[in-house]
Amino acid sequence: MNLDRRRFVTAGTSALFMGQGLLASSAGNAATVARRLVKTVEGTLRGYETAKLAIFKGVAYGEDTTHRRFQAPVSVKPWNGVRDAFACGSPCYQNNPDPPAWQDAQPESEDCLKLNIWAPKDARNAPVMVWIHGGGYWWGSGGLPAYDGSALAERGGVIVVTVNHRLNVFGYLNLGALVPEYEGVGNPGHRDLVEALRWIRRNIAVFGGDADQVTIFGESGGGGKVTALLSTPCAKGLFQRAIVQSCSAPRFRTNDMARKEVHDLCVLAGIDPDNPRALADVPAARLKVAYAEFFKGDVLKGDIGLLPMAPVQDGTLLPYQPRDPRAMALWADVPLLVGTTRDEAVWLMSVNGALPNPSNDEELLAELAPMHDLGRLRLKALVQALRDQMPGADLQHLMVAAGTAIWMGANAVRQADMKAALGAAPVYYYRFDWEEPIAGKFWAFHGADVGFVFGTQDLPTIIEAKSDAVAERSKRYRSEQWHAVRDAMMDSWIAFAKTGNPGNPTVPDWGPYSLTSRSFMRFDTRPLVDEGPLPAEVIALLYDA
Repeated sequence: MNLDRRRFVTAGTSALFMGQGLLASSAGNAATVARRLVKTVEGTLRGYETAKLAIFKGVAYGEDTTHRRFQAPVSVKPWNGVRDAFACGSPCYQNNPDPPAWQDAQPESEDCLKLNIWAPKDARNAPVMVWIHGGGYWWGSGGLPAYDGSALAERGGVIVVTVNHRLNVFGYLNLGALVPEYEGVGNPGHRDLVEALRWIRRNIAVFGGDADQVTIFGESGGGGKVTALLSTPCAKGLFQRAIVQSCSAPRFRTNDMARKEVHDLCVLAGIDPDNPRALADVPAARLKVAYAEFFKGDVLKGDIGLLPMAPVQDGTLLPYQPRDPRAMALWADVPLLVGTTRDEAVWLMSVNGALPNPSNDEELLAELAPMHDLGRLRLKALVQALRDQMPGADLQHLMVAAGTAIWMGANAVRQADMKAALGAAPVYYYRFDWEEPIAGKFWAFHGADVGFVFGTQDLPTIIEAKSDAVAERSKRYRSEQWHAVRDAMMDSWIAFAKTGNPGNPTVPDWGPYSLTSRSFMRFDTRPLVDEGPLPAEVIALLYDA
């Protein structure tokens, strides 16, 4: 979420935490609030109750990975007695550059296989919504204030689960092709997510949930992780519906890419590249510094699925590329909701809080060129196609529209097209058009939709901590339109989790996306149905990118 993307490798996580007081209060007041005991398959948990919810935080679904680095997760072992579940668990080691509402107050640890549960107190066979956090594959946590599940659980009568898992070098460094003992256990962070879903399937009934009504949903890197889970054979049956917000990652990295990455990380960590096994013994803080070196410059630009330390097609956990017919067959019967924000690229293209404002086409093309290896002729054709669709748009808005299509839009349309062609279960498409103040103007930028889905959009620092942006947003807190957008987003996501159809009374009739109409829902000052999230010419130019 942070616009200063080029400095994120040194960004500290010791800033003011918007949710720190809430987390501390929940734990500190545990003795004075009503308690709730549940007996899971592995042992008894003690959470707490609010007026409407039973809440359990920091619940272990796997054992500590500190001494099993880079290996597959181990299911949490049974215990005797009662374990308290009052505070969110630790996030994985990371360099998180985001604003306070996207920061986790808990200390970092390799003992991070934890989840949080918000359940209606009277839940019986309630649908379950499992949130997989963003932050690429490198930072983030299910314990962020922006992801508090209270409002969503209360409004929808659903159970909300958020998950922590291993990230960056701890979760996505693939040693399997180089170190015999790690053969067949690649993608440990992705394996963590499968393990969390298995825990949910075993245990969610004691919280009032229905294990056969599980929806996985995530945004940005979380959307990419949802896409990867759709293509994971051993995850089949652990969820029944899926929502991909702003990251329809089209491909996985290869083992050759992973080998080079291991070599480079060894060099950065001061390890002999011929002995990559030694990375397992490097102190976590040192590995954290070493992995940050991968992200200097414009490394976040380019093919989303091929970015450093992202999932690898390892031949075991992920045997197929997402576009492989065998992968697509895995999710043919899974209803899908997919979409983007209108101005995704504002976040990616901004530097030090400022969005480039080209004065001519040459400068515009120069800004777009690093985003993908499309070639000059195709870039020019892309800009012209968008200029025809957006008559009167200035060059900055054309730049953002083109960058959005390259970075997120075309992949989302491609995923929707693939799903529609399967014909076994419906796909619904959305676009978030509500504008927020950022980078000196108003944009529907990457991540702006998340707060409206969770009902946390009024957190002052969910965008940035600059006083002018906070003041501008505070004016909107009292807006009927602001709350109407929130209600429409929440109710659509809740309806989809319950039925596989996002239609509900807060939005117009919302039919499935198809290859003929390409109809989609626009969430703005008022929701409306439109056709063609991208012009046909743009789709043709980017479809094979």
